This record gives sequence, C-alpha cells and structure tokens, in this order.
Amino acid sequence: MSYTYTYQSSMTVGVRVYDKKIKKVGAIQSVSYYDPVNYYQRRFGSWPNKNFDSINVRFDGDGSDTIYRGESCASLQLESATAGGAYSKLVLWHDFEETAGTVVGDWKDNVHSVNKPASAVATKSTTSAVGDRCLVFNGTNQYTLGSVTNMPTTKMSFAFWIKTTDTAGTIFSFGGGGSNNVERAVKLSAGKVQLFEKNGGAETSLLSSGTVNDDSWHHIVCTIAGISSVWKIYVDKVDVSASTVNGPGNTNLAVTQTTIAVSYVNAVYSNYYAGSIDDLRVYNDVLTQGEIDELYALKP
Repeated sequence: MSYTYTYQSSMTVGVRVYDKKIKKVGAIQSVSYYDPVNYYQRRFGSWPNKNFDSINVRFDGDGSDTIYRGESCASLQLESATAGGAYSKLVLWHDFEETAGTVVGDWKDNVHSVNKPASAVATKSTTSAVGDRCLVFNGTNQYTLGSVTNMPTTKMSFAFWIKTTDTAGTIFSFGGGGSNNVERAVKLSAGKVQLFEKNGGAETSLLSSGTVNDDSWHHIVCTIAGISSVWKIYVDKVDVSASTVNGPGNTNLAVTQTTIAVSYVNAVYSNYYAGSIDDLRVYNDVLTQGEIDELYALKP
C-alpha cells in the first residue's frame, strides 16, 4: 500500500514556488518526502495517514528558509502556474476568484476594487480562462471601482483575458474620476484592442491589427516602455501592434480611480464593456516575450 501527495512530483529542489497567503515567491532549497504507510508504519508501528513531509523554501529577499511541514506543504503553488516569473514587477492582481460579496480583491494589496452597482453586480462565472471564476459585465451599468495606490506612472504593462462580442468598451482604465479630464486605458475600438491615453483635449492611441470580439478567450498584453517611449499590443502572445506609437510624454497624469468595464473621467461614467474578463494584472515594467508567453500558458 502506498500513500503519497500530488505535490511531491512537482515540488522538487530548485523549483520556484508561490505562497498565496503570504504573497511571496521563492525557490525550493530542499525536500523530505515520505510514504507514511510504508516508512513510518514499519518504523513506528502506525500513523498510516499522517503527513511527515517537509519543504524548505528561500523566498526572494529573505535571509533564511521558510519550512513547510505536513499538510502545509500543499499550500505551495508553482510560480509558473500562478504568480508568474514577473511577480516582482506586479503591482495589481485581480484573479476574480471571489465566491461572494462585492469586493474584487487585489492579491498585491494595493487596489481592492468594489463591484458596482451593489444592487446588480457583474456575474461571477465559472466559465473562466484561468482558475475557477471570472467576471461577466453587461455593458450597460456594471463596473468595478478602486483607487490608484502604488500604480505605475512611467513603465507599465497590462495583462488580462477577455471573451466578448462587443465592438467598443473600456476594459481597464486609470481615470481622472470625479474632476480630472485624463485617462490611461485599454479599450475596444471596432472590435480591436486600443491602448489609449487622454490628457485634456490631447489623445494618443494604438490599435491592434485584428479584432478580438469573436466570443473566444484571448490573452491581451499592452506595454508602455516609458513616458515618451514605444507602446505595444500583444494578443495571444503575438505582437499585433498595427503601427509604431510612442507615448505622448505625459509625466503626471492626474488619475484618481482604477476601473474595470467603464471609463470614469471628468465626473462621467461612459463606454461600458460587455463581456468576460479574467486574471487582470498590472506591472510596473515592460513584460518580456518570455513573461508574456508564461502568462498565456496559464490557460488550460
């Protein structure tokens, strides 16, 4: 008779792991895996169902190992299948795994958004791209609203999954909120992905070369290399930027709100998005092709 645990085959020395509870990533330094039926029952007489495993992890930035013993070993997840190799650049992460309530949690603890309107929030669907759930917005009055705590102002990347038939709508936005006529956002324009920036009357835009509104899941990554540097759009890990666009040089956009599925600019909510969204991440740097490939590979 054998009694083993599923993590034993993947959690090996050198593998990078993620602990969602403490929000840290690191590398496994050593493991001790035992078959409690064959080993401990033979040596000590019983304990057929007790987990005696241990995993030592050195988390990035720590000076010593963290030891996981017994059932706690199962709390570790592969970095490549969850947080991703760009975790150190991550400043916002909505995985949309909440089962109840109106809060949309940020696993980086910067922007915890709220589903609105409270009387008719976006649908929590189990037909997701990654994980167990996603949010589905109706394109009429549903959106999420949060702050802009610790959000990037120069280099940045936006990454998320969408499934939609919508032709126009704001997917994700940093907006001026109740008073400022400014916005940095990812939208749909005639079914294409649009990376967009507005500063008063001045607007800058980059479009994808093709459409994404075919009611299938697509992974979108938009990167901004700096204030006056190149913008790029990736769809399903391929650079599909329709032209060469450099940022307009707006060093201090007065954004005050983070929204999903709507623009909130100059005290007006507009351009509601209809469709599904999953695994939304914001980074304070430009993702590499390898990091984009890794995020795309998260979808089963």
